[in-house]
Amino acid sequence: MRCWKRAIEVAVEIECMTMNSEFGRGPSPRRSNFCAGPETLEQSEATFWASMDELLPVFQKEGITLHLEPIRMTS
Repeated sequence: MRCWKRAIEVAVEIECMTMNSEFGRGPSPRRSNFCAGPETLEQSEATFWASMDELLPVFQKEGITLHLEPIRMTS
């Protein structure tokens, strides 16, 4: 959260009105031994929405648009 808020501050300082971010399901299995069960996925989703509840008012206050883009998984 701290990093996102700082990124928004920097965007405001440089007059950047759009921020882009990739939206994925966690670390890539190809890069780690990460294995998510249903409980982890539910926790991740709940954490995401809680983060958005905190960040969206900051984006709105600063007039910055956030684009969340899905990560395209290739086999």
